[in-house]
Amino acid sequence: MADWGGVPIVLTSVGEFFAIEDGTATRLAISAPENGVEAYAAHVAETSDRDPAAYWFRYNDLMYIRDRNELVISYSRWNETEACVTNAIAMVPARDRPGPIHDSWRVLYETAPCLPISEFGSPVHGQMAGGRLALSPTGHLLLASGDYGKDGLHAQPVAAQTDGYDYGKVMEIDLNTGAARQISSGHSNPQGIAIDRDGQIWVVEHGRRGGDELNRIEDGKNYGWPLTSLGTRYNKLAIPSVIENGRHSEAFETPVFAWLPSVAPGALALIEGFDSLWDGDLLMGSLKDQALYRIRLRNDRVLFAERIPIGQRIRYVQVYEDGRIALFTDAKTVEFLTVGAADHAFEYAAIFAEQLDVDAATHAEFLATVNACAQCHALGQSSGGEIPALGGVFGSAFSESIATKHSASLGANSQVWDLETLTAFLDDPDAFAPGTSMPDPMLDQGELLSNLILFLYALAKIPQ
Repeated sequence: MADWGGVPIVLTSVGEFFAIEDGTATRLAISAPENGVEAYAAHVAETSDRDPAAYWFRYNDLMYIRDRNELVISYSRWNETEACVTNAIAMVPARDRPGPIHDSWRVLYETAPCLPISEFGSPVHGQMAGGRLALSPTGHLLLASGDYGKDGLHAQPVAAQTDGYDYGKVMEIDLNTGAARQISSGHSNPQGIAIDRDGQIWVVEHGRRGGDELNRIEDGKNYGWPLTSLGTRYNKLAIPSVIENGRHSEAFETPVFAWLPSVAPGALALIEGFDSLWDGDLLMGSLKDQALYRIRLRNDRVLFAERIPIGQRIRYVQVYEDGRIALFTDAKTVEFLTVGAADHAFEYAAIFAEQLDVDAATHAEFLATVNACAQCHALGQSSGGEIPALGGVFGSAFSESIATKHSASLGANSQVWDLETLTAFLDDPDAFAPGTSMPDPMLDQGELLSNLILFLYALAKIPQ
């Protein structure tokens, strides 16, 4: 996904571009650069009887660089002449807003060396390509390049630990020349890369069965894959190359955080402009776990990783300049997160009702009455409007709890809301405060009314 002039843009794994506006996805007249998947499938058919698994031959990430007005994508690219695959990056001039692009893409960079097809399993392990992009504070392009299964188990060599291989590495690429260098090594399948407020690079990557990692990337550091991991093979057996099963070797950089069991990271983004409670945190999507993780960092450690269930495999997370957060799912849907008007007093109402020594019918009647009150009133301490919030009523002066235009007689009164005044008002609002706009709630004096007033008292006493 990308933010193109304020419009969410989606690139599918097969190279289709869509703009998302007003809840509608519109196919854009943009052709992705040729990835050679047909030639790849033909080569596999000619040289073996294996399934080419062409669905793993994917377009992996999309970025719009506003300062350059260019689109950038990463993808697996088949070299028909050499019969091998690379992790490639291509660029094309864009517009200020989404529209047709007929210019030719230029290939900015390809990983080296070009990888021949694997001897075992899928001929090309494109699902382990990584391919996530970010823009560094210095203006360089960052590529989190996966190991394409070259881990010593699926295929040789162990790319993440081999000099001269740009696989299992975080690469820094010059946007003008395509010149590249390795920043870090020892990565498995990085599916998310983000830059925090301090300019620090963070990567989330798949382990295998367990051991998904959040890593703080430092120049020249080795993060150990596949010589160390907190996971196992998918058959539950130990990874043969791991130095000490179940431990992360101190010979390599230790992850800042790891997930056991696996959640399958799907993306990573810095939250800015969404809400003050979230801004500055990292947001990670997950595939297997079908959830978001909001990650709070402090002093380069994880203070918490809050799990937010979504119920769909989240392939990508995008935070837009206006603060919107969009999720691209494996169901090919785009979901937007918004800040809701959460009122936790509703949760407390249910707890309060459970504590009442009443029968089931009275219990249900109490909750129904609270819900009826909530049709007009917020239950918490702040209403955000002119109608008073019930959590701020008990103990407040009449003149403070309601606008005079709703009831002049209350607005001019210096009395305080307590058990006696609330009982009289709720029993007959118009008799207590002539001219009030409060309708009669039909609450005769009795157990229900007493419990409701006790609830208002309890709300006022809840620490805020």
